[in-house]
Amino acid sequence: MIDLSQIEKGIPTALLIRHSEREHLPEKVHDITEPLNNSGEKKAMELGEMLHDYAKKIQIISSPVGRCIQTGKAILRGFGTIGDIIESSYLGEPGPFVLDRDKGLFTFTQLYSCFEVVELQCKNSYLDGFRTQKDGTEYLISYVCSMLQETPPDTLMIFISHDACLAPILGYYTGEIFRKGYWLDFLDGSVIQQYNDKFLFKRNGKSYEIQKRIC
Repeated sequence: MIDLSQIEKGIPTALLIRHSEREHLPEKVHDITEPLNNSGEKKAMELGEMLHDYAKKIQIISSPVGRCIQTGKAILRGFGTIGDIIESSYLGEPGPFVLDRDKGLFTFTQLYSCFEVVELQCKNSYLDGFRTQKDGTEYLISYVCSMLQETPPDTLMIFISHDACLAPILGYYTGEIFRKGYWLDFLDGSVIQQYNDKFLFKRNGKSYEIQKRIC
């Protein structure tokens, strides 16, 4: 789960997280219908409860995939509020990296596992139908920053996406090498905060400045 202690209170804040727990999927299986399991529902609600210490209101922006929307609804329940969830293709289906859905699906189901795709992206290897790690990262982070700028400072924004979307982005900023055996956990991700005209990407106790041209 994401480390909320990275949040500095009282300034505009966004969480960029993976959806909550689902059952294990075999490698090279792309199943957007697999829902959260009971543990996933429970952990997402627990995250919502913890957010009371950091915000008066929350706003959920989610990948259109069902388990991401489920995660958002469970967070809202845990927070004790009812709200609309904004669905965004920036976060999934197709997400920030896939330019061509058919080529992307072929890559994930016929050529490589999710682990291998992310490793190749982080090595700047060419993948047909995909944005580069740099371009995909800037594509999503610019969206997050623009939404954050338009949101009241008392509202914490939560962007819910997928491991294959987030791992290359986290690796771009932090240098982490995600691979089989070292992977992004459910509900983990990064904190993004706005300090006047500066944005910081926070993870694992460290801060990385987001370039102004992105925001």
